[in-house]
Amino acid sequence: MEVILSRLKNLWQLRQSVTIEGTSYEIGDFTLRVANILLGSTYKGLLLEIGYHPCSTPNNTSLLFQEFVQSIVPPTAQLSCEYEYNYEVVGLSNHEFTTAHTSYQYMQLFRNDGLF
Repeated sequence: MEVILSRLKNLWQLRQSVTIEGTSYEIGDFTLRVANILLGSTYKGLLLEIGYHPCSTPNNTSLLFQEFVQSIVPPTAQLSCEYEYNYEVVGLSNHEFTTAHTSYQYMQLFRNDGLF
């Protein structure tokens, strides 16, 4: 039995459960989604997702997003964010923003912050 269990350890990986719970706000042309990130039952941080309705082209609003984040987040906050992504490396368009782009951003964020 011991031998079987030791061999199975190499085949099985411990799964981690990430929970994201929050709310959404409309602020002028922006949609702001604010959510807590929990890994299991451990708080990992606050997630801000920003959408700008007049523009649907990826990477065209980087400076605008930076200014918006600076206006709502305290200067002492520890931020882990990117404003530009190379979507073409994963086969996504650089001309029309979709939910797949948002998913890619989440994946990159979680990978960079060690949640994946």
